[in-house]
Amino acid sequence: QLARNFSPHEMQLAESLANQAAAAIENARLFAAATRHAERLTILHHASRDLSRLQNLDEVYVAIYDAVGQLMPNEAFAIALLDEERNDIEAVYMIDRGVRYSSRRFPLEGMSGRVVTSRQPLYVPDLAQLDLPLSKIRFGGEEHVRSWLGVPLMVGERVIGVLSTQSYKQHAFDADDQ
Repeated sequence: QLARNFSPHEMQLAESLANQAAAAIENARLFAAATRHAERLTILHHASRDLSRLQNLDEVYVAIYDAVGQLMPNEAFAIALLDEERNDIEAVYMIDRGVRYSSRRFPLEGMSGRVVTSRQPLYVPDLAQLDLPLSKIRFGGEEHVRSWLGVPLMVGERVIGVLSTQSYKQHAFDADDQ
């Protein structure tokens, strides 16, 4: 078949259809993002409500782990608390692929130490490509996690530790996760 030239009216109709299609696609994207955001807020609300009722520390750790797992990848997960007297951190809750590990103390260095001392979140999208002068404290199985996200645990203006979640996939987290 030979190529056909379109009339100006047909071109105008095609452009109009394309503009309407683009608007519909953008509206669907915005609706999906708003729905996801609302779902995340609901999870946070339920987690806050549940956490306020708990008094046993181990139950608190499990509830935090469960809430994070509903919000983002957390194949490996740790809660580490700052010990200001000893100038170190104690990983009080560590879990890797559903297996809980005993608590351990670590020097105030590495990625968790950076989060505690800087009081800022730290996201490493691919630990295999880590070019920061940070040591990695490992726990769990033989396979290495690829993505790491850590946020400071704050009480008012005081940092008390760090919560970190990790994934075996690179680039597993986004800005909303942080």
